[in-house]
Amino acid sequence: MDRAYELARYPFLESDYQLTDQDGRTIDHLLVDGMVFTYWVDHPSRLVMITEIEDVQ
Repeated sequence: MDRAYELARYPFLESDYQLTDQDGRTIDHLLVDGMVFTYWVDHPSRLVMITEIEDVQ
């Protein structure tokens, strides 16, 4: 949870890779502490939407 809160506070971190979803949103993927956080940022609304957290170990 600490990493999710950090991501919400600092959404402009450079992610490890990006994909575009079917709605045209940029979906970021960030590897932190053996977990991949999949998220997108709604800048006008100041929201970080974490859609998946996956353990890669």
